[in-house]
Amino acid sequence: MKKQTDVLAHYPDILCQGQLCEVAHISKRRARYLLDKGLIPNVHSPNRRLGYKIKKEDVRVFLRELKEDPERYALPASARPRKPASPKLLEAYYLSQLESYPDILDANQVIELTGYGTTAVHRWLSSGKLKSFLCGNKRRIPKKFLLAFLLSKTYSEIPHKSRKHQTALRKCRGKEAVE
Repeated sequence: MKKQTDVLAHYPDILCQGQLCEVAHISKRRARYLLDKGLIPNVHSPNRRLGYKIKKEDVRVFLRELKEDPERYALPASARPRKPASPKLLEAYYLSQLESYPDILDANQVIELTGYGTTAVHRWLSSGKLKSFLCGNKRRIPKKFLLAFLLSKTYSEIPHKSRKHQTALRKCRGKEAVE
């Protein structure tokens, strides 16, 4: 019979979050949840660079208990990644939102519709992510171009979404499109 080797043998007495992830084969999100909820004892430094300090013995206890009771250490539904929004429902939602607007919008109307600030909208326009044309010295955005942008990967991958963007995603997430 083989001897069971200590997986923590080559680690220091105090581990960081990254080392915990490595040893336990868990994601950073799950590790952060377990550490923040106190399910794994640790000392959290206010200095973000130093992060979490976890005793090697506490990691051993965690690994043992994880084998015995994995449900105790499972992520709750609220901490799990969400289902993506249905593209068909998003398109229908944005079309209904655009109904009250004219066929060609200006930047202020885009700001009002999306909930993003002036800087973000002008950045999308100047970079060409949101297609537009000049009329005098003002940018004009046809509904067709705005809808294409709202359904684009660029728009969906914005890390800090506006409340209006979050509302659209919430209304269109996890529902099946009716054809």
